[in-house]
Amino acid sequence: MAFDRSKVRFWTPSVRHERRADGSLVIWQEEPLGPYPVTMTDRFMEWAARDPGRPWMVQRDEAGEWVATSYGEGAARIRAIATALLAEGVSVERPLLILSGNSTAHALMALGAQHAGAASAAIAPAYALSGGEYAKLREVVRQLTPGMVFAEKAAPFCPAIEAVIGEDVPVVTAEGEVPGRRTLSFEALCATAPTPEMDAAHAALTGDDIAKFLFTSGTTGAPKAVIQTHRMLCANQQMVRQCYVFLEDIPPVVVDWAPWNHTASGNKVFNMVIYNGGTFYIDDGRPAPGAMERSIRNLREVAPTWYFNVPLGYQMLADALEADEGLRRHFFSRLA
Repeated sequence: MAFDRSKVRFWTPSVRHERRADGSLVIWQEEPLGPYPVTMTDRFMEWAARDPGRPWMVQRDEAGEWVATSYGEGAARIRAIATALLAEGVSVERPLLILSGNSTAHALMALGAQHAGAASAAIAPAYALSGGEYAKLREVVRQLTPGMVFAEKAAPFCPAIEAVIGEDVPVVTAEGEVPGRRTLSFEALCATAPTPEMDAAHAALTGDDIAKFLFTSGTTGAPKAVIQTHRMLCANQQMVRQCYVFLEDIPPVVVDWAPWNHTASGNKVFNMVIYNGGTFYIDDGRPAPGAMERSIRNLREVAPTWYFNVPLGYQMLADALEADEGLRRHFFSRLA
């Protein structure tokens, strides 16, 4: 998508401040926050109705080819999954626990839970892949009391599920089964016929209801569940849209690897794409030797309009850009 940078709109803030007698300085933005939807999936459905064929989530398949899921396809699957989760008794008290990393299936399961008012929590896959006593996973399960577990590929997660997850908790997978456990097919969930009961459950949601749980990193102790309400997620994206007004004109295209169990990508980037009708390319690389090459390959094929990374990632990208003029031209061709 080509655009004239001279016509890109930027925010003109109107900021006021007040110095108080106690020495504190209070700063605020005069522009009021604009209206925002009750839930993020409401916004998703708006885009699905407006432009159902627009690509939403794109990831590489086993053959290395990009496979896109459109807003129209995503909306249908979100409603189907929401219906299936409610039928299984998944709720805020018994939420969906997501063990595996970023993928289209992961995104659909999380949004299906949000749409149903059932909530979900994505955790670092390492918690379930570390072996041993699975101490952090046990603490997560103790806090959440999950009513369902999602592991895209069953095999790597079987030992953790068998060791930590209650036998009464169903497991959803896109590939494989967990021996001795009730395993549900992801595709079967996507084929569930939406019901009036699901629509009613969604319509009853308010901004103060829980959309998801986000766990702290656990680097200084046990990970702790932090409530994320629908209002928090949607109001945050309306703030982003008003600060970066060009999002109204240029739907974001991102190529992003950062894990969705962290707030930077799991809240900011993931929801920014949905809120503004953008496209999220799942980067199967990361800033590490042997993995950054995959990120560079992806950036050779997809020019982002926004790009996010960690400091090491920017340094490794800068080194690659300095050495390759073609990559430089392509990478910067659509950045606003």
